[in-house]
Amino acid sequence: MNYLNYQNIDWNAIFNRPVCQLDENCIFLYETVAELDCYAKDGSYLIPANCVEATPPQPKENHAAKWQPETQTWKYLPDYRGKIVYDTTTGTEIVISELGGMPENVTVNPKPSGHHVWNGRGWEIPVEIAEQLTQQQFQTAKNAKLVALNTAAQNYINQATGMDKLPQFEKDTWAIQGQEAKAWATDNHALTPVLDGIASARGVPAQILKQKALEKTLAFEALTATVVGTRQALETRINKAKHIDELEAIEFAFGVE
Repeated sequence: MNYLNYQNIDWNAIFNRPVCQLDENCIFLYETVAELDCYAKDGSYLIPANCVEATPPQPKENHAAKWQPETQTWKYLPDYRGKIVYDTTTGTEIVISELGGMPENVTVNPKPSGHHVWNGRGWEIPVEIAEQLTQQQFQTAKNAKLVALNTAAQNYINQATGMDKLPQFEKDTWAIQGQEAKAWATDNHALTPVLDGIASARGVPAQILKQKALEKTLAFEALTATVVGTRQALETRINKAKHIDELEAIEFAFGVE
């Protein structure tokens, strides 16, 4: 007696049949299954809505497969849905949502800047705008160089005179100390309240302090005069520079620290 070998039966193939799920426009979405209708006597299957019994279409880049009921075949249509493109007139980002070919006047390359325009093949900066940008960038480099020059000059003065080690309120008295020291040098009887107060607080003779203050004042004026002149000469060179290489070649040298 022969018995059926139930172990070798593919029950899944019996109860489930592969079908293709379509959207409302007959565009293939994905493969799914139709279940056997257990109540039907003809062995039919329960086909889900918008499904057809067909071999799934082969994937094709930037294309969608559309089912043709008349010929029972697939037709490939251009499909860029979800792809990001950019308007060649405005540079505006566009997300393609409709089935079909690539829209007109778009590119997949984003607009690099507000200065770029579309030349029919790619983005470019017009010559006249490029020249303006170059001049603007060069002027920006000059401005940065001038800021660096001023910072370097001030740092040199601070280090050479020890100003970087003193509190601001003490530095604020330097101009007054210098005026009093010069007045004392011209007339030993001139009033010098700030220098007298400093001498008293330090416990040193006022005459010695005034002489030191005078020497420091004259040395400071000579130093700053040299640094000011050097800074102004460098500023002139920076302003007269015509090319970036010429600008970058300018070095700051205010003396041996």
